[in-house]
Amino acid sequence: MDFSRLIEPSFWTPVRRIYLVWTLLVFFGFLSVHVYPVQNALWLWLGLVVFGVWQMREAGRLEPAGSPQQESPQQESPQQRFFALWLGLIALGLLVSAAAFQIRALGGLVGYLGVFWLGLLAFGHLVTGWWRGWLEPYHLTAAAQVGAAVLALFFPRWQYLIAAVAAGGAMLALLVSVPDEAA
Repeated sequence: MDFSRLIEPSFWTPVRRIYLVWTLLVFFGFLSVHVYPVQNALWLWLGLVVFGVWQMREAGRLEPAGSPQQESPQQESPQQRFFALWLGLIALGLLVSAAAFQIRALGGLVGYLGVFWLGLLAFGHLVTGWWRGWLEPYHLTAAAQVGAAVLALFFPRWQYLIAAVAAGGAMLALLVSVPDEAA
């Protein structure tokens, strides 16, 4: 990659701007959980997610129903499908994280929420790569996050720091490696 492209305005497509926002959100979100108690960080994560979703909307990531990119007004655009996937995964993650503190049977999950989130993010990267029709770079970032989740299983005290580096690094890798035609 020619890193001098990073200063060109044409490089910063709506997709790449979203990747930059989520790079920062997941890195600092997981880093905050490493520093602060997990249950307090859930509110921070909720705020980060709302900001990230709003940014997706503002960057034009979602095409309205019936846009020229769609074959028919009833068919959803690829951007809407990606948005629904990620919104669903994030909602599931937030619900499971909150439930781990409220439901006694899920209490054992509290010590491994970073591992859980890395697995959830890896799944999202796999599905996104599959929908986009190419193996790289999404499948590589998914594999990196699975590897980080396994590492975090062995070092649960450091799981959120590991998650910050792995998830933030995965988004940064996507930002610089997604082909121009896909961005």
